[in-house]
Amino acid sequence: MKIYLIRHGEDSSCYRGGWSNNPLTNKGVEQARFLASYFSKEFNEEKIKLISSDIKRASQTSQYISEKLGIPIVYEKEIREINNGELSGMSNEEAEKKYEGLYFNTLEYGEKYPKGESPKEFYERVSNYLDKLLLKKSDDTYLIVTHGGVINIILYIVKGIKWSNKSRPFTIDSGSITLLDYNSDEIEVVFENWNKKRIHLMEDRKKHNDYRNVRGE
Repeated sequence: MKIYLIRHGEDSSCYRGGWSNNPLTNKGVEQARFLASYFSKEFNEEKIKLISSDIKRASQTSQYISEKLGIPIVYEKEIREINNGELSGMSNEEAEKKYEGLYFNTLEYGEKYPKGESPKEFYERVSNYLDKLLLKKSDDTYLIVTHGGVINIILYIVKGIKWSNKSRPFTIDSGSITLLDYNSDEIEVVFENWNKKRIHLMEDRKKHNDYRNVRGE
């Protein structure tokens, strides 16, 4: 089983994220289109399942991929970003006035956002989803369009590192791809945080190697 963890395209940094339904920026749309193009070249006849968070920035990203590959989207609430309650979609300026100093990494592990979710609940939700996914043990390829927080938790689990909201996060760029391979009850990270620049670099390297092979070098 191959699992591609795809972080949605860029959304505005002027607002708090979480369960915000702010749309993609122009750059985010460009990133989503690039992902769609990349996957259309990457796959031929593999059994591909496209799963997405139903939060707007993720669902918009998955729609570009769906249209390009001609496959349906299955929306899963379990892979939403953390529920930041009253801060969802709030401007940074307003959030600082109403909830000064309140950030994801300042919460206690079991402390909830106002009318939202705690880091503990978030971790358990994502961990349970990963367990459910791995139980499928299929040969399918999964494209999962989700969020940076979700991908971070999954990477901590796969790497066997204890996670908390105060842990140093892995860098997961908007519009990036992280690939996991699950085989015979073992799961490993094949690559992580491949953004457009890294993908182009690897494609150029492959073309160069192919050229050298043709020449017999």
